[in-house]
Amino acid sequence: MMLECKTYTYAEFSALFNTRDNQGIKRRLDRWGIKYSTAGRGTGLKYTIEEISDPFVPFFILDLGFPPQTIFDKLNLFLYYLLDDEEFAGLPCEMMEQRIKNDGYTLTRQTIENYLRRLDHQDLILRASGNYHYYFARRGRLIDTTREEYSRAWREYWQDKENGCPAGEAIMFMCMKYGGVARKQAIIEFNGIYNNTLNALNDMVCDRIEKKWVNSITPNDTPLKYL
Repeated sequence: MMLECKTYTYAEFSALFNTRDNQGIKRRLDRWGIKYSTAGRGTGLKYTIEEISDPFVPFFILDLGFPPQTIFDKLNLFLYYLLDDEEFAGLPCEMMEQRIKNDGYTLTRQTIENYLRRLDHQDLILRASGNYHYYFARRGRLIDTTREEYSRAWREYWQDKENGCPAGEAIMFMCMKYGGVARKQAIIEFNGIYNNTLNALNDMVCDRIEKKWVNSITPNDTPLKYL
């Protein structure tokens, strides 16, 4: 349930925030910078949401189940790439990490994988489409390849092992010939059933970047600098 500018009962917020404490409800609203007014007392208290200046954080916590400890500026950065760069969604996590690093930001592949796993759990993205990105990887160097070359590299690896070559040496031969270890990763696809949610999410992502940029702009700056 996306938080809206309307009146909520104590019971509704108690269930939504999983707390029976009015002070706990108020602390969350205050932490998220939400402007509100109250009327009534105790369990009869009603909350009227007047303004949600940054709906991004409550949406990810309440609607998508992201933990409150998430560094939301980094999540915002990642989603900007994922939703607004047509090529980015087709990259393996290692290449996503490198692409972001090349632009001057730090986001580890483990963090990226965690974000993708949570988005997949909510069915916003599909990672089992059957389409894969094939590449060779070694010491941070990534080389695109084809399915055919990927398969050939592994056939040669298993043939080397059958001929008595230790696994480590077989991998070394693969790296020497192809420049790295053959890998594949499923290409991300967006779930069309949730297009409205994805569009609303993209609006939040871009709006958040724009606000940070406008408030901090200097000559020759770009919006992503402020994430």
